[in-house]
Amino acid sequence: MKKTLMMLVLFCVIAVIAQPQQPKQTVAVYMAGEEPVAKRGTYKVLGTELAKALAKNGNYTAVDRTDEAIKILSAADIFKQDGAIDVDKAKTVGKQLGVQIVCVAEISEVMESYYVEARLVNVETAEISNIATKAGDILGAEDIMRTAQSVALELMDGKVKLVDYSWREVKANPSKAAASYTKAIQKDPKGEEYYNKRGYAYYLEKDYDNAIADYSQVIQLNPNNVDAYFYRGYAYSYKGDKDRAIADYNQVIRLNPNSANAYNNRGVAYADKGDYDRAVADYSQAIQLKPNLAEAYNNRGVSYGKKGDYDRAIADYNQAIRLNPNKAEAYYGRGRTYVQKGDNDQAIADFNQAIRLNPNFEKAYHIRGIAYDHKGDYDRAIADFNQAIRLNPNSDTIYYKRGWTYAEKGDYDRAIADFNQAIRLDPNSAKAYYDRGVTYVQKGDYDRAIADFNQAIRLNPNSEMAYYGRGRTYVQKGDNDQAIADLNQAIRLNPNFAKAYYFRGITYAQKGDNDQAIADCNAVLRIDPNDSWARKLLDMVKRGSSK
Repeated sequence: MKKTLMMLVLFCVIAVIAQPQQPKQTVAVYMAGEEPVAKRGTYKVLGTELAKALAKNGNYTAVDRTDEAIKILSAADIFKQDGAIDVDKAKTVGKQLGVQIVCVAEISEVMESYYVEARLVNVETAEISNIATKAGDILGAEDIMRTAQSVALELMDGKVKLVDYSWREVKANPSKAAASYTKAIQKDPKGEEYYNKRGYAYYLEKDYDNAIADYSQVIQLNPNNVDAYFYRGYAYSYKGDKDRAIADYNQVIRLNPNSANAYNNRGVAYADKGDYDRAVADYSQAIQLKPNLAEAYNNRGVSYGKKGDYDRAIADYNQAIRLNPNKAEAYYGRGRTYVQKGDNDQAIADFNQAIRLNPNFEKAYHIRGIAYDHKGDYDRAIADFNQAIRLNPNSDTIYYKRGWTYAEKGDYDRAIADFNQAIRLDPNSAKAYYDRGVTYVQKGDYDRAIADFNQAIRLNPNSEMAYYGRGRTYVQKGDNDQAIADLNQAIRLNPNFAKAYYFRGITYAQKGDNDQAIADCNAVLRIDPNDSWARKLLDMVKRGSSK
């Protein structure tokens, strides 16, 4: 298992008891696991406060031995692969430190919420005697103190639960956790925490319907449970039901108007619906409530990009990266924005960084491939598309993009093979049929090209490019009347389609209708006065008319 940075605050605690002859007890508060990026610097403070709270609520006296403890625990790995505490290791560590109890605590992130979890391990018996789990934003000293006190009180309460997996254990084996909590619920149908953790287990298994049912049950048991609304909104969002997700985030905000995460997640739901103005408003509110929320800056950058406001998008990605330099998604988003601005070199630099942080970032390879394609570096583009396909072999879009690049290289057979695969993965991809048709034209296979343009038009009757492509192909076949009919339709769909006017002008000239040809050349020049091809055609037709 991966080693994680660990900080420990050890306090030797002398038990205050009614009978003086009973031996004293000592406890080590051990902050285990990897400290969440958003909570960096919290472990040391939380460990100290938890030790103080245990001393206060448990009638203990604490003695600080931090340096010795850190040295002993620097090589310790307290968790097993299934997420459970390795009690034998805890026992060994406790004996090394000369304590009778090891309190293993950590901060767990669950759907953007944070929980402090603690377990008391008896060094002599290697048994977990007491368990506590408390939610908390853990934003400042007062919140840390309150959370530590709540955890200590629950630990000292010693209330026995039918099942009590840590969040780490639920994440490690959600199906096992769900089965165990199901048995607990059968015995205690009003166990709010059981539904809550089983709902999370279902969510991890992408069983969103059952997750939603469990969170609904929590809400029925406790209508003011903010977390249940938040988690249910999460599940609705992943299920694709954005409206219900928004309704749940509305409830969270009603119950807790200072929930930055609720505004952020509601913004994501609005963005998924294409309502970028509302999304930006929610992200801005989240940032106002929590100025260090890198995710909100990143998400707002995405929405600004969708709105075409690339400068604001880049500014937000910059801020997200400043707050979290290891956020691969922010480098990726900024890279995409640079592609849209035409700055492919800067885009590639950002994608390089995103891939360095996440070597399996399929989208970063994909869009870096597009940036290389724009630079005319087709070999590097294809290499990136290959890597993206390796990571996501079922993406029709990547096959389509690689086919496009092969076509630009003049490797039409490979291009067609990729377009075939894109169509196999998505039989309704009008653009794949269109580009395969264009490639067939390049190979001189006009009948297959027309068949593909026909299919593209069937799938997207408003595609001026498909009519234009079929019209140009009919020109190549010498069917001028059919060509004009298709180019007419392309122009009807896009009255500023200069190329359609130009090729219709050529077709009219071939038919000897010079007046119409001249009119089309003039139409092109109105759209683009610098179009040299239209000017040459116009001069040629005028000379022909004067003879």
